[in-house]
Amino acid sequence: MRAKKNAEGSSFFAPANSDRMLVSGVRVKVLFLWIGGTRQRQFKTLEDMYLERIDRLILCQRTVVAEERKSDARQVASGMAKEARRVLARVNSGSHLICLDHRGKGLDSRDLANRLRKLEDLATREVALVVGGFMGIPSEVQAQARESWSLGPMTLPHELARLVLLEQTYRALTLIRGLPYHR
Repeated sequence: MRAKKNAEGSSFFAPANSDRMLVSGVRVKVLFLWIGGTRQRQFKTLEDMYLERIDRLILCQRTVVAEERKSDARQVASGMAKEARRVLARVNSGSHLICLDHRGKGLDSRDLANRLRKLEDLATREVALVVGGFMGIPSEVQAQARESWSLGPMTLPHELARLVLLEQTYRALTLIRGLPYHR
């Protein structure tokens, strides 16, 4: 399946099966929200591969907001405020916003599967997962987040963190569905 782009640059992985859901019958959409685009072709190819896999199990969308590249402190603060406005404009009200941050709660694969299943059980319609760019995640976005997750204690480049998040999301969904990938 090919990603379809809308006018704002979001990639939709349009469902072939509109009844796609986790387990209990609640349709859930996962919004992967990146600050800044993926520059390296190899990373982009792998992102697309995992998004297509995830799309077979649940409705998903990748949205990229423009990243500010500033170096002096005043420009960084202004740039982060602009990024925050862009991110929050893309998150629907009522979404369960989760920031990926090294200070967040560490989850193993089964914990992530259990967390996604619990969000489904709570009838969550959209889970928005935000991975920051070169300057991280703006504090205004972190303040709006209901949760903060960590991919581990090591610092990862944001393009690699995106891939780890996508792979672990796919792994969690296969655990929920009882599919063989996670073995």
